[in-house]
Amino acid sequence: MLHELIFALHGFPGDICSQAPVADPSSTPESRLKLLSDRLPFVTPSEISIVSQLLSIGEKYLKLQRFIEQFCLPFSGSLYLTALAYGIDEVLNEYRNALCNVETDLLSNPYNGITYIFSRIEPFRPLLFSLTELLDLCSRDHQKNLNLINSVLRVQKSPAQSIVLRQLMRVFRHQLSNWLLFGTLHDPYDEFCINSECNLLPETFPSIISPTLANDILYIGKAVRTAGGKLSERLEEMFSGRFLDVENSDLVGDVDEDLENLIREVCSYVSGEVSRQMFSEYEIVQNLTLVKDVLLLGRGELFVMFFDNLLAEGGGSGRDLLDRPIPATIAEARGLAYGVNSAFFAAARAVGLDDEDLASRFRFVVSMNPHNDETLTDGDEDDDDSRLTAWDCLSLEFTSPPAGLETIFTEAARGTYLRLFSFLLTVRRTEHVLSTSWLRDRSRMKLEGDLDQRMVLRHRMAFIVNNLNCYLQVSSSVASSSLNLAANFTHSPFSPSD
Repeated sequence: MLHELIFALHGFPGDICSQAPVADPSSTPESRLKLLSDRLPFVTPSEISIVSQLLSIGEKYLKLQRFIEQFCLPFSGSLYLTALAYGIDEVLNEYRNALCNVETDLLSNPYNGITYIFSRIEPFRPLLFSLTELLDLCSRDHQKNLNLINSVLRVQKSPAQSIVLRQLMRVFRHQLSNWLLFGTLHDPYDEFCINSECNLLPETFPSIISPTLANDILYIGKAVRTAGGKLSERLEEMFSGRFLDVENSDLVGDVDEDLENLIREVCSYVSGEVSRQMFSEYEIVQNLTLVKDVLLLGRGELFVMFFDNLLAEGGGSGRDLLDRPIPATIAEARGLAYGVNSAFFAAARAVGLDDEDLASRFRFVVSMNPHNDETLTDGDEDDDDSRLTAWDCLSLEFTSPPAGLETIFTEAARGTYLRLFSFLLTVRRTEHVLSTSWLRDRSRMKLEGDLDQRMVLRHRMAFIVNNLNCYLQVSSSVASSSLNLAANFTHSPFSPSD
């Protein structure tokens, strides 16, 4: 009977207990052990409660052991649940050794009984109960796609918690080192804090690292991935040994300071290397200047010539190419887009810009729908729609970022530049229309000799728009471009080895 009790403590049913369903829906029936009867012939009534308590310990062990058997296998479905299983398995070794020692003592001393077993196994009750609570917590958080390291850190500190945390930390540090050193993701089950699209997932970011480092971690991996193999080789040579040391170290306190310091060093080195590469190989200054000239309208003469070319394409009617109703067909929209691009690249050639380089980066598109639909009012949509022209359907596409500068000209950055371009182009076009109209009316005034009040109003409007455009160009565009250049020069205080 005593050996049947030992089997039960190992989680096996037998002659004194069986696996039985329970009313608690959160517990699996396979993890429950129930005494066959309260009147077993070889168990005295005074020992029934002791046996029941031992069976409750066996239940917890059975639940933990089934979890270990499920997730300590390849392709188990989760790297972190596998690490949790290995951690729990390591903690349970002490319990298993105690059972082996009890069995040895029972064989060597026939006078040892149920009370002796209880005295040796009862001290493990808090351990097994806390492990099952930790398992339930981690299982719930994993279903919510939360970071299991944070789940374990919420549990009261203990030797068992430290062992489990070490296994989870090893997985995270290994994933992090792959991302930082090689720009690769070892994340078959989408559990890392950076997904396959290189986006940061805040809910899976571990609290052992300061949130201020999250963007640095994302930047490093993207930069390494873009830079190629040579940078990865240098990073591996310099930092792989240190990452290996960190992977096998225990967490001291609530923050992994060693890992944070290592991340900062890698970030400094990568920033320095990327900055040098951007200036020496990828011509970041020239590309930023081109963006300023085009998207921020830094080359004023380019757009003056552009508007003049559009006016010439208007057929001498005094209206430019886009001063017409919204295109009704795709063919008409494509024809307008071709004319706009031809006028723009002709203006670029006239002011000395490389039109082929511009054509590889930028392209005007004319659609059949206005881009500013939100300007329409509910009460007078038909009248507003009649005032819209092909200008309202014009947009500029930043077709591709310069090679090697993908971390600077991100999709979000390009979108911001294009929205700013649309606004600046509207202001610049208004200024050009007012100036052209004022010059035309001024010539007529010299012939007729009278001063029209419309001339005065137009002059005042031109004054306001001119000053607005000057402010935008000087205070906003030029300042932003200067800040971009300064940021790239001073991004890293660390200078890599020459």
